Amino acid sequence: MKKLLFSLSIMIFAVAFLTGCKQDPSSSSIMTMKAPPPANAHPEIALTGTTTSKNTSYQTIAVMDSDGANLTNVFTASTVNQSLHRPTWSGNGNEIVFFETDLGSTTARTTLKKFTVTVTNGVATGGTATTLVTKSSTDNSIWTAEWSPSTTNSQIAYTTIASGGAHGSTLYTVAGTGGASTLVTSSSDCNFTGITWNSGASKIAIVCQYFTSPTSDTVSYYCIKIVNTSGVLQDSIGIANYKGILANNIEWSRTGIDQLAYTTAVFTNGGTEFLSGTDSVLVQDASSAGTAAFAVAGQHATWSPTNWKLAYNSATGISTVITASGTTASISTTGNMPNWKK
Repeated sequence: MKKLLFSLSIMIFAVAFLTGCKQDPSSSSIMTMKAPPPANAHPEIALTGTTTSKNTSYQTIAVMDSDGANLTNVFTASTVNQSLHRPTWSGNGNEIVFFETDLGSTTARTTLKKFTVTVTNGVATGGTATTLVTKSSTDNSIWTAEWSPSTTNSQIAYTTIASGGAHGSTLYTVAGTGGASTLVTSSSDCNFTGITWNSGASKIAIVCQYFTSPTSDTVSYYCIKIVNTSGVLQDSIGIANYKGILANNIEWSRTGIDQLAYTTAVFTNGGTEFLSGTDSVLVQDASSAGTAAFAVAGQHATWSPTNWKLAYNSATGISTVITASGTTASISTTGNMPNWKK
């Protein structure tokens, strides 16, 4: 009897031991594998990208950390005809506005849209996009847009450009919550190729592209006009080394300094074509007449929140540059049109 009880005790101990091993992930005998926790995303930079589904590529809006980590698509175009442009963060850093071009649509050829970005369990995701402005194929097309840095008076500035080969642009603002657009200013003899808010959200800088005549496609010169939110001209300053260059993709520095970063490229063939490989990001004071304080090869620059760095399109993808030293670093091999949180 004692032998039987002893044998039963051994069997019960063995079953309990084996059961315990099965439930104990630290056991080397029987393990229950757990998936590693997701990376803790801190989305700081919005950019455009692509994704592939069933051998078809679609454009996307993506976000990533300031060092390029956790690159994640948060919005995807629904058709191959849709191109996504110029994503910019809201002042509170919770939403992204962009404009979409749809060559397959006549009623919504260009649209201004926004969506919310959230981080759940360490992963960034995007909500459903809300349409703010719609332009048909017969309307003037949306050309650029930027959300103001204000967290209390959320406004989005956007421009339209004349269609059908004509020249002329209009600058509007629309509330971040939607509603009717407000006319700020317009021009019949130049194109607005870039806009940006100052850090106080009280002024908008506009890159103006002038032509040799109203019917000519030959560019005469560029300049930067600064208006208040009512459209009243505050200043007009020259582009650094402006003769014979393209200028666009402008962004005003954050609080602390007063500088403008914008893209330039060299013209050839009498001002009708751009010389490949000559794109540069120039930085100049917002009150100076065309003196470049800093330059780096690339395009579409965006300031970090403390003005310490610029992120920009480079030959290797997305790079950053320390403005004080000129030291560059590649942070992503894919993507376009980066925009840093305010």
